[in-house]
Amino acid sequence: MNMNDEFLIALAAAEALYKDPRRPKRPTRFLVRDLLLPLGETLLEDPAAAAPALERVRAVVNRDPGSWQAAIDEELKLAATEHVRSCDPKALKLANYDFPYTVAARHRLEARMRAAAELEMPASEVLLEQIERADQTLAPYLERGRSGAGG
Repeated sequence: MNMNDEFLIALAAAEALYKDPRRPKRPTRFLVRDLLLPLGETLLEDPAAAAPALERVRAVVNRDPGSWQAAIDEELKLAATEHVRSCDPKALKLANYDFPYTVAARHRLEARMRAAAELEMPASEVLLEQIERADQTLAPYLERGRSGAGG
């Protein structure tokens, strides 16, 4: 399970945004990342194990859905942009291209998207289409690597 100390610190920080109800603070994309990544990883591995944390995050998000939606959208957009740019065919053809990093970053993007979807703030259709096109560009290179054909 990935509900580590960093996640608990981020969750406490998220809850603290509303400590002064007269002056609530807005979440940042950095706080969103610290929540979505471990929550999403756990959702991908063991959804039942994520349920208690998911409920706590939902309770915080529901206090100011508009601000959370904006921060989540920004975080998903930045993570998706990293993936899309990393799947540039010119870069993929380089002999020293870092495929393991790209695959790991794509997994982290998936974790973010899974958590956001569970919070009912999924990635936009436009973003999903961009990610799908990047995945399609990347797939032949990954298959080639698996088959041992090199490239």
